[in-house]
Amino acid sequence: MAQNEIPDYFSSEYSDFLEYLPLHFETEEEEEYITDLIETFNINFHYKKFESAFFNLHILYMIIIYSYVLKLKNNNLEDFYMSLISLDKNEVKKYQEKFKDKKIKL
Repeated sequence: MAQNEIPDYFSSEYSDFLEYLPLHFETEEEEEYITDLIETFNINFHYKKFESAFFNLHILYMIIIYSYVLKLKNNNLEDFYMSLISLDKNEVKKYQEKFKDKKIKL
């Protein structure tokens, strides 16, 4: 098995997971960072350093989550407010007033 290959029993889930990563990046450094995370995961997984591989996978997962939340925030504020389920109603109202009639670009 080559250094960056993923075993068959894991490869389909892993490739499906990677499809959720953003397609476009603001800077070349962002793209490099994600590419490095993927390569480091592959190396760690190959050498059975699963704790390190899990950390890389976790960071990639969080990148996916944050990119989707930012898309939601930029494109549909009402749904974004609905996603704030961990906040109480007063907190959600505070955000609604703060961003009322604004198109947010982060």
